[in-house]
Amino acid sequence: MKKLLVIAGAFILLLAVSLYTLLFTSPGNGIVAPLIASKIKEKTSLPAVLETFELTMSTFTITLQLSENNRIETSGNYSLFTRQLDAAYRVRFDALSELQPLTQQPLQGKLGADGSVVGTAAQLRITGSSDIAQSETTYDIELLELAPAKVIATVKQLQLPALLQMAGQSAYAKGVVNADIQLDDLDPQHLEGFAHITLANGVINRATMQKAFNITLPKTTFKTQLQVKLAAKDVDYTLDFASNLARITSHGTVAPQTLASDIAYDLAIKELALFKPLTNAPLRGPLNLNGTLKGDKTSMLLKGKSDIAKSSTTLEVIVKELRPHAVTLEGKGLRLGSLLYMLEQPRYADAHIDLSVNLSDARAETLKGTVTSTISRGNADAKVIAKAFDLKNVPKITFNGTSTTVLKKRTLTSQVDLKSSLATLVLKDAKVDLAKEVTTSDYTLTLPDLERLYFLTERHLKGAITLTGDLRKDEHLLLNAHSDLLDGRIDARLLDKKLHADFASIETLKALRMLTYPEVFASSLEGKLDYDLESKKGRLDAQLHNGRFTQNEMIDLVRQFGNYNLYNERFESTLISRIHKEQTSSDLDMVAGNATIKGKDIRLNTQTRRIDAKLDVVANRNPLGVRLRGDVNAPQVDVDATKLIEKEAGKLIEKEVGKFLKGLF
Repeated sequence: MKKLLVIAGAFILLLAVSLYTLLFTSPGNGIVAPLIASKIKEKTSLPAVLETFELTMSTFTITLQLSENNRIETSGNYSLFTRQLDAAYRVRFDALSELQPLTQQPLQGKLGADGSVVGTAAQLRITGSSDIAQSETTYDIELLELAPAKVIATVKQLQLPALLQMAGQSAYAKGVVNADIQLDDLDPQHLEGFAHITLANGVINRATMQKAFNITLPKTTFKTQLQVKLAAKDVDYTLDFASNLARITSHGTVAPQTLASDIAYDLAIKELALFKPLTNAPLRGPLNLNGTLKGDKTSMLLKGKSDIAKSSTTLEVIVKELRPHAVTLEGKGLRLGSLLYMLEQPRYADAHIDLSVNLSDARAETLKGTVTSTISRGNADAKVIAKAFDLKNVPKITFNGTSTTVLKKRTLTSQVDLKSSLATLVLKDAKVDLAKEVTTSDYTLTLPDLERLYFLTERHLKGAITLTGDLRKDEHLLLNAHSDLLDGRIDARLLDKKLHADFASIETLKALRMLTYPEVFASSLEGKLDYDLESKKGRLDAQLHNGRFTQNEMIDLVRQFGNYNLYNERFESTLISRIHKEQTSSDLDMVAGNATIKGKDIRLNTQTRRIDAKLDVVANRNPLGVRLRGDVNAPQVDVDATKLIEKEAGKLIEKEVGKFLKGLF
């Protein structure tokens, strides 16, 4: 038994000596250090090097190089028996960007800290100072059982540009932050403490804002004060952000655990563009909003009043489980011009808009509600429209309208009635499928005076037209149109940029009148048009039935030279026109009982309205050449009677030769 005890004692002694040698001697430290360094590398994903690892029974010195330019040094005394620690530390992070594998954030700049750690695991005190963001920061942290129990921190002269740089942001602004923080109890059940934070001498960096967000701001200064008081489960706060462009104030009480809130807020923003780095939204201009927020995380009621776009607008949002549940909004007198400006759009027009939104369920998956709007006193800005769309001679345009939209889950169904001095548009069943990203609609478009559209068509037109049809917009645009026009019918189909139209029973006199061309030919036209809106190229194939000429100079000259009245003829005709932008080249073939008219490569410029046509006319077997040149409304008409003269001369010679032969015999 004695031998067994001796062996056990020897083994324990040997183990103790081995552990002591391994842990508390230089040779042992040399063995342990690589193992610790390897573990640090594994946990931090950094090329860490344990430069110094010296551990004795009562002292230690450690130098850890986390990366090339970031290191931590610590040394001090400790007691294994009392678990007492008295150590100093020194942190020098000269390249925070190298720590991204550990921080998971793209940090920049430098950070240094010095201080001490004194106490036991049951009660530990960390004190020190830091130059974070070029500040003079001191802190005193008390830990109980290694959990934060009390914090005191003082921040002086923290530089906002350095803080933004540290967070990987551009120096959008400069300013100086000072803070006094004292947290006497961090237990969520009975919080106690306060925080006073101020930002002074704030100035927006206009050049950086212009470069980053294409925003031109006036000189902008700002300051901020935030006071927070912790009392039991509640946090009382007062916030005041003051700027020459905005003023934001808020005060109230929030319970962090339940989010039970009783908050009042007031926003007076002179320039929304100032907040673009935060909102990432294309907004600008002024906005005033004030209201309250009451409730807890199970149910909150947000109320607000605003003068957005010069309106009188009220808002109520019921929030359940931190998600909007129901929304009611009433906007009276919204100004379209101000709204376009706010959305960074050209001020195409101004109008008064009354808007009503009632969403009984605002959740995307079960969306339900209605949106109605009324537009009145609408006036388009001709100069802005002309510049934006490269148009000329834009007329004065007035408009008004109404719309009603029903929202049900992922589908929006609308009815729209829009009337303007140019057109009337009615949509009875417009649908937007948000899930499939598909829009479909019927439509009726009435254009009471086509001449008013000259700024778009760049050609003079007369009369009126009503189009009915439907459209579908998904990856492509498909538009179908129908019109009972010119005593006939037009059916058209537009697929993206490709237009196809079928014509039936079109009265050509009325068509010529609509196109403001001379009304020289009456017939019934049928045919088809294929046209590419992008290349502006196309082709028209048409047949003209039972055609007759009306009084015109060409037919009068044919009658004079050909000694035949074409006005009495009825023609069946074929017309093939090739279209290239404003130029058309046509082939014409007209056939009647005793006449034909043929033309190849008849040139017409629809913009300058000039024609160049060579026609071969045969009237009662009498051939004539006709040339039309110049203004289509009054072209120069030249008749070439050479073939007719040759024919008549041949007849005369034949007659005289016959007489001569009879005289001989």
